[in-house]
This record gives sequence, structure tokens and C-alpha cells, in this order.
Amino acid sequence: MRRIFHDSRPSNESVFLFLAFSAIYVFLAWVVCGGDAWWIIDYVDGSNVFYGDDAYRFFLARSAWLNPDLYTYNFVLPGFLFLDGLVVSLAGGDLLLSRSIHGLLAGVSVAFIWSAGRDVRLSKPLIWAAVLILALMPRFALTSISFYGEAWLTFLLCAAIFFFVRQRFLPVAVLASMFPLVRPDGMFFWLPLWLYMLRERRFSEAAIMVLPGFMYFIYLNLALPSLADYGYWRLELRKILNKLVLNKSFWDWLDTYSLLFVVPCFLGWLYRPLRALWPFLIGSAAWFGWLMILVAGGFSDYEDRYTYMLLPVMALLWAGFFQWVAQQFVDRSHVKLPVHILGPTIALFIVLSHFSNMYMIKGSVKYLGAAETIENIAFGRWEKLFMHDPPEVVESWRAATDKISSMLENDHGIDRVIIFDHVFYYFLDPEVIPDDVIIAYATNGYRVFHILFDGQVFAQHAGGKMYSYFDFYEPSFTESEKRAIYVDLMPLSGYPYSWDFAGHEVHLFAYKDSHQPRKNLDNAPMIDLELMKKAYDKWW
Repeated sequence: MRRIFHDSRPSNESVFLFLAFSAIYVFLAWVVCGGDAWWIIDYVDGSNVFYGDDAYRFFLARSAWLNPDLYTYNFVLPGFLFLDGLVVSLAGGDLLLSRSIHGLLAGVSVAFIWSAGRDVRLSKPLIWAAVLILALMPRFALTSISFYGEAWLTFLLCAAIFFFVRQRFLPVAVLASMFPLVRPDGMFFWLPLWLYMLRERRFSEAAIMVLPGFMYFIYLNLALPSLADYGYWRLELRKILNKLVLNKSFWDWLDTYSLLFVVPCFLGWLYRPLRALWPFLIGSAAWFGWLMILVAGGFSDYEDRYTYMLLPVMALLWAGFFQWVAQQFVDRSHVKLPVHILGPTIALFIVLSHFSNMYMIKGSVKYLGAAETIENIAFGRWEKLFMHDPPEVVESWRAATDKISSMLENDHGIDRVIIFDHVFYYFLDPEVIPDDVIIAYATNGYRVFHILFDGQVFAQHAGGKMYSYFDFYEPSFTESEKRAIYVDLMPLSGYPYSWDFAGHEVHLFAYKDSHQPRKNLDNAPMIDLELMKKAYDKWW
């Protein structure tokens, strides 16, 4: 590869960026799950970050060394399990400390992108502006302290870009080998890098990139009765999700990012030094294109976290565009455009537009006005902007999980715990769960299942075919009866085996399970907010 990069040592700026943004992200971790109250600041771009998938993945990470079935369960891939298993082990299972470790990794990611930008001759004002857009974006900051696989993929990509520009290909190969093992979309970034290694005759690095995935493929063939079991639960879940009126528009991604950010990103390849990063540029374009095809075809819903791993590359492309403009209209002509001032100024507007995408800030601006909103932020009057879960509610979650643990200890007929209310996953201790008990994640609330299946509940879980449909009954406590704990709101009146914890309900049922729903989904209605509201009004 032709050498076009500056040689660069760790700079004071990169160290400062790491320390400053690590501190910000650790502070955010404390805000959302530390102290006495948990502040709800994660509603961004129409969806919240710390919800079921985040909580469930935290629980699975705590189970990484306890349940071998998890390594065949593709809701979480083995790379994620191993890496986040290490994180939560280092944190002693503590949620705040685990999020804080993720915050430190995010700070490292920002420093990596700064260094990579300087190595490809991006000017300091422009790369400063680019990393500030990246690091201050609420979606980036909040997802970085989550337990989504995207957080790990993004960290690995930032590290790989850092080493790639320095032509240190062995660490690039080791990092890239993990891409598809933390997120399936990691394959879109893995393949161009692997082809690059082949083209450069770096066959040992290419082999390193293949080895972990090949070993995992062999493991799956030995561990599963059929490879079809590995992904069949996703097909069942997709049938349910297709009945929900969600954000499916091809253009929803434009609401996530400012046009002032997106348009320069599409043109950043004009800056020639960035083209040497073509494996990462092609990987980003391929994943974005494939995601848009899935959304347009109705095979996937758009969630902004699906574009989260593109942000580091987008930041470099954004700065690259303005660097190219500077070369064209300043260096080669008599037109003196203040590009290195214009870029950071535009960056300020981008940062403000991204903050305005925070749902509660947007609402405050709408109803209270921008001046009062800014005043409330400046003087720390958070209660006027954000909701929070007070200490007594957080304690009720702990009490509820203690109740579940006690039930499992005293009733050996319980072999399933099915949870929709995600906060319980933050407190349920996998160490106290008997080996024969399967923890299943109810992917939707009971209202959805009541409308779609007349009350039959769908849940995904590790082991077997990785999903089940459950029919519930009042238990008779016979020896042959199978019993389950179900955690969700239900329209039950006078049911003797229900317990309420600050609006969260724990139920004990006898159950039968199957792999087919009783009701044909083709005959079920589409579920929108109005239909959900009618169900809510009827029940409560």
C-alpha cells in the first residue's frame, strides 16, 4: 500500500479527548443507573436506548460463564458474550461500574478517531469539529454505555482504523476477526478488510481473520441438532413485528442525523487520503445499502442504533469533505473561503440539532420555549426536563427480583421465568437461578399477545429451538405440572398468584409450550397506538 499517512505519536490532544469524554460518559452512566434515582434521558430520535434489549443483554453477559447454551444463541454472539462477560466480571456484576467501563472504551474510541484523522492529514480545526460531532451526539454517547453489540463493533472498528492508518496489520487482523462475532453486520466490514489482506499478500493476517469464525462454525455444527435452529426464532419474531406499526420508512434515517452532517459524509471520499481507508468506506456503504434494502422491503424496521457503527467513519468523511473544499477553493485559487472556521461553525449547529432530537428536550422547547429550556439545563433543574425513577421504585425492582429468587428456591416445579418488564434483568442474579430453569425474554407486552394470539405469549430463550409459545393456566401444583413465572402487566382480577411491585406485576402460572401459535397471524389485525390504547382502556 502506498504510504500516504503522517507518522504520529500519541498527542496531548488525544489524551485530553480520552480523559474528557470518558469522564462525560461515566457521568452519564451514573445519571441513568447510579445514585438514588435513575434519570430517564435515553429517548433519542424516537426510541429509547436502555430498554429490553439492553437489560436482557446485561443479564446474558452476567451469565456468560454459567450457561453454555448462550454460545449457540444468536441473540448475542460469542464475541459479545466473551467481551461483555469480561466487563461485568471485572465490575463484579455491578451495573453502574459495567456501564462506566463501556464509557472508558468509548473515550478510547474518540481518541482513536482523532489520531486517525490527524494521520490522514486532516487539519486540527476540522478533526476537532468532527470528533466533537461524534462524541457529543446523544445516540453515540448513550449507546456507548449500553450492552448492545453495536457498542463493541464500533469500538473494534475505531481501533482497527487507528492501527490500519499506521500499517500495523496484525492487530487489524485480530480486531477484524471479532467483527462478525459481536454483530452479524460486522461481516460487511470484515469482508473488504479480508480482501485487502489478500490483495496485499498478507496471507497470515487473512488466516487470522478467518480462524475464529471458522472455529465457531464448527462448534455450531457440533452443538446444534440443526443449523436451522440457529436463526429460526428470528423468523418467528419477524412475523410478530410485521404486525406492529413501527418506523419502517426508508427515509427515517434522515431524522436521525442532520443534513449538514449527512451530505458532507456522502462526499468525503473526494479527499484523496481518505480513499486509502477503502475497506472501511466500502464496508460502511455496503451495510448502509443493505439496511435500506431490508427496511424498504419490509424485512426490518429502522432503528437508529443500526447506523451507530457508521458514525466514526462518517465523522472522518465529514472532515474530509471540508478538507477537500479547502484544497480546491483555498489552496488552488484566489478565493479565500474560511473553511477551517466554517467547518467548526457548521459542527456547532449539527451538535445542537442532535441534542434537539432528545425527545424530552424537544418537548420542553415546544411547550416552554428554548430560553427556559436552556435556563433549566444551565441551572441543573433536570426535573423540569426529564422523568426519573425515584429511590422507592428502584427498591421495588430489587424486591421483585428477590421475590422471583425466593419462588425459584421454594418451588422446584418452576422451570421457566418469562420477563417482559426489562428493568428486572438489571437486578436478577443468574448465580441464584437453578440450572434447569430457562430465562425467556417476552419480546412484547401482554397487550400485543392478547390481540395477536388471544393471550398466548411468545418468548425467545437460549437452548432448544430458541423460542416458545406459552399458554398459561392457574396452577394446581401437581407433581407433573410445569410452572412458570411471568413478569408483565395483565388484566387479572382476584387472581391468587399475582404480586404487584410499584406497577410491575409478577405472576405464577402453570403452562404448556409449543413451537406453533394457536392463532393464524394472517387473520390478526395490524397493531397501532390507537388499538393499543383501546386495549389499555378496556383492561385498566
